[in-house]
Amino acid sequence: MFVASKPAAVGTVALGFGAYAARLFPSLEPRATGVAAVALPVGANLLGIRKAAAMNLVIVAVTLSALLYFIVALVRAFESQRFYSFHRRGMPA
Repeated sequence: MFVASKPAAVGTVALGFGAYAARLFPSLEPRATGVAAVALPVGANLLGIRKAAAMNLVIVAVTLSALLYFIVALVRAFESQRFYSFHRRGMPA
């Protein structure tokens, strides 16, 4: 069961990634994008650990940049007046 579950999970995640990428970029075909999402890291690992580490560094940098973008956008749009109590008489002390 374990041997079959790992390839199935990789395939499912790859197809999900392809579907998301196709929504962002309609010219992409989801299945081909999913295959590329799996083939790129495998190819980097076949080229050597340094190439794979460099690719991983790029992926982490992009992820952290996106997270930082969302944090900055949240801080800029934050207004305390938008928050109100869901309880009619306030929260008991």
